[in-house]
Amino acid sequence: MTSTRIAILGNALRLPGTDTRDLWGALLEGRDLVTEVASERWAQHAHHHPDRNHPGTSYTPVIVNDSVA
Repeated sequence: MTSTRIAILGNALRLPGTDTRDLWGALLEGRDLVTEVASERWAQHAHHHPDRNHPGTSYTPVIVNDSVA
């Protein structure tokens, strides 16, 4: 893994069951927070299309999950 410096100037987010301290901890530990969202929370089939140029859809099922814990 390469090291790149970034600056985070602020954040506005919702973290159900956790807080921004847990997010910062995960970032500092280098944890991978990218997952598939559970089917009961997201109707992926309604928004997924393999063509990245298809309007109004996502071409990948993997998104950043909002649960750090």
